[in-house]
Amino acid sequence: MMAKLKNAPFANKQPTGKAYEVQIIAGADAWNKTRWQTVKEWTRAESDYQPIILGIEQLQELKAGGLKIAVDIGTVSIYQSGQLKEAEKSAIIANLAKYSIASSVRFFDEACQMVENASEYLSRLRAEAESEKEPMTDTDSVLLSEKPTQKEIMKAFIAHHHRPLAYDRLTGRCFEFTGIYWERLEDEDLKSLILKFLDNLNADYTSTKIANIADLVKLKSDRLPEVNNALIGFSNGVLNKLTGEFREHRPDDYLRGIEHYEINLESTETPFFDDWLEYSANGNELKKRAFLAGLYMVLTNQHKWQYYLEVTGVARAGKSVFEEIATILNGRENTAVLDIAGFDDPIRLAKTVGKTLILSPDQKPYIGTADGLKNATGGGLIAVRNLYRDEIEYRPQFVFVYSTNHPISFTDRNGGHSGRRITYHFNRAVPVAKRDPTFTEKVQKEIYGIVRKLLNQFTPEQAKNTLIEFMATDEGVEVKREANHLTAFAGAFYIDTNKTPVMIWGSTRTKKSEQQALYRAYLLYCECLNQKPINLATFKNAFPDALKESGEKKQIITVAKDGYSVLNVFWKDYHKTITQWENG
Repeated sequence: MMAKLKNAPFANKQPTGKAYEVQIIAGADAWNKTRWQTVKEWTRAESDYQPIILGIEQLQELKAGGLKIAVDIGTVSIYQSGQLKEAEKSAIIANLAKYSIASSVRFFDEACQMVENASEYLSRLRAEAESEKEPMTDTDSVLLSEKPTQKEIMKAFIAHHHRPLAYDRLTGRCFEFTGIYWERLEDEDLKSLILKFLDNLNADYTSTKIANIADLVKLKSDRLPEVNNALIGFSNGVLNKLTGEFREHRPDDYLRGIEHYEINLESTETPFFDDWLEYSANGNELKKRAFLAGLYMVLTNQHKWQYYLEVTGVARAGKSVFEEIATILNGRENTAVLDIAGFDDPIRLAKTVGKTLILSPDQKPYIGTADGLKNATGGGLIAVRNLYRDEIEYRPQFVFVYSTNHPISFTDRNGGHSGRRITYHFNRAVPVAKRDPTFTEKVQKEIYGIVRKLLNQFTPEQAKNTLIEFMATDEGVEVKREANHLTAFAGAFYIDTNKTPVMIWGSTRTKKSEQQALYRAYLLYCECLNQKPINLATFKNAFPDALKESGEKKQIITVAKDGYSVLNVFWKDYHKTITQWENG
């Protein structure tokens, strides 16, 4: 005789009727009464309301089939408290499908933000049970042959998995649909789910067999289309970054994640964003427009412009705020972190697949050609490789932003980085009294207004022209000099095609003085600044580009004279410059 199922703790204290809502607190820390109070305050529940509690023991009973959540209401809201595994969430949904009349089931994270709407899956489970096409999730009723093949097991697993599965061929990842977005299912998690499935069937398995079935599941699953880069998902809908349109979620959006907070369509004013913008621009209207144009470039994913943004400045002046705003506008799920050196590594570069913004929030000193960065932002195909997988090629569609206070010297021969780097200098430290630890949350609430502001202010051509104009300003050039020691050095020289050239490249052993030998002058400059110099070959490749970044428009011309290769490069003021270098 079967034992009578127990009801979940406090299920008998819930209201009845389709119009009512039941709250469930579930997870490893579900019996923490402080958490109960937090949820109660957030949801504004009655002071004497008692939610259903599903702690570790109850979740185990639920999975074992010894517990039921028998409630006669229309809506169930499940608030996570501590670890709550996917298998446990599946067991909750299946139990509600069987023992409740709920039509709406939603999961909320520990910040009380909705992360999954399981209502559609709940309906599907009931429909399948009603038509007897599939039992809900009771693996005891799965019919397999006495010695099932891996193909049979794979089909049975997919049929009984609680979420639709899809496979992203580009990344080699399996995803499952939460009811709002497609969430990545790690290989180890997929294997763990298959193991539990086989355990419930009391079937034999080995680690190799499980791995093979996991591979079959991925191959059998529907192909997941590429991400729609124009969309950002929120808890309450989807925002089109190109048009400003906001609408409800659709399964065919193929989002890989969402921002776990609600966008406020009533909030069109942006006082906190405006305050940051005015303070950072410090009365410079072109700089203000350039900030907005850079954020517009991120928002609308103008990767075809092939620009990247360099953010420099003094400590606590707003550099991280710029990156945070860019991340909010782009969507965190569409953003990855990678430093400049990482662009030369196909394995590290794999994290950029499907992303529209790449950040290097604390870029270390870099001297090199940065060919990987140039290729990745140049519009062509690049090679990436996930661990233990073959190399693939894809065409990146991201904007790159890096923040640094260190020298960044690009030393490529053909000047491929010249004119592509837009530098923002934050030179006003924010006073202690003005610093706001809740600024990010405040800007999040203004996101709709910021998007409208950017889309209303610019067309793509206007934004691009603003950035070009800003790059040519004295501030744009001066900042590059401050951020790059080679650009600062190049600022001491100019090109004149009418004068007789006398300057040579020189070397560490040249007999000519720094007045006539460019590399000797560079070594003196580095010695005065206690700056580690680059070698001669790198210097010869990088100096022409540094001259351009310092504001020089003309090209270096080399001619042969008295056995030397002489350059049409001249000191602006030799004696004054040397004195400045030597005196710091």
